[in-house]
Amino acid sequence: MALSLSSKPLHGFLGLVAGGGLPWLVRPMVQRRRTWRVKVEIRDFLSGLRLALAIRPTISLALEATGAGMRKGVFADRLRQHVQTRLLAEGAEAVIRRLAREFRSKELESLLVRIEAARRGGLPLPEALRRASEEMEMELIREAEYAVESAPVRLTFPLLLTLFPPLLLFIALPLVWTLLESLGTLR
Repeated sequence: MALSLSSKPLHGFLGLVAGGGLPWLVRPMVQRRRTWRVKVEIRDFLSGLRLALAIRPTISLALEATGAGMRKGVFADRLRQHVQTRLLAEGAEAVIRRLAREFRSKELESLLVRIEAARRGGLPLPEALRRASEEMEMELIREAEYAVESAPVRLTFPLLLTLFPPLLLFIALPLVWTLLESLGTLR
């Protein structure tokens, strides 16, 4: 009697149980990817704000132009919403402060500190934006290098959990089945 894996409900159940850890393993990856996308959007925002400030006379106008010029994304959508609803009433710094709070962004907090220093006269505003942009870029590079270096370590455990049990099942199950059949014919 040949073993047909697709006709046995038990095998389907075992595959489901063996793959049951998949959401547990995938969820952190999806979360890291979302966080990475937001950080890239914030980096693009800082670069765009820096360029817009070179053309426009105030940070409010630069913020408005940057929001209009950004591609669709979570951060860009929130930026556009805040620019439309709060920029005139509260000012550019309040919009950036709200975004920093919403996204828990230390990069935007750093930008706010630099804008405050520029307003007090310690640093020109374009220079503050340049430094914040460079700092963000270096942080993203550091995170990317860390992710590349830690990938083999992070992938070892998921591979052990998801690859080896089904592999062992596919190797051992036919052997056990054959052994049981041969024992059954000896009686």
